[in-house]
Amino acid sequence: MIYLDTSAFVALFVADPHTPAVRAAIAGGDSLAVSDVTVAEFAAVAAAMRRNRTLDAATWQAIVAVAEDWVTTSTVLVPLAPGDMASCTRLLNGAEIPLRMPDALHIVICRRLGATLLSFDVRQTAAAAAIGLAVAA
Repeated sequence: MIYLDTSAFVALFVADPHTPAVRAAIAGGDSLAVSDVTVAEFAAVAAAMRRNRTLDAATWQAIVAVAEDWVTTSTVLVPLAPGDMASCTRLLNGAEIPLRMPDALHIVICRRLGATLLSFDVRQTAAAAAIGLAVAA
């Protein structure tokens, strides 16, 4: 299973330098997972792009609709589990590599699933690898 963090998820729907890599990584036929955190962060990124006029309203609506459809048809949508926030706090308190809370939460969820992390966040992937998590990008 491949778990997409927000950097990978955004690159799937908004063209950026990582788009070819994320498409290649998910083309292998492995099952795919995103979490409620991924979906919420994507909504925040898309809304910011609309506010900043990087996306016009019609493009924003189309991207959000395609992303929502993809989540329901192509992935396992993973909700937060009762212990995820406590595990996130422990990871943040013990991490040798400083992380943002959402990045640590993605690592916790990915580890709980036993999945490979697909992310383009260098700090996050280094922290994930440091605790033995498989990292795709």
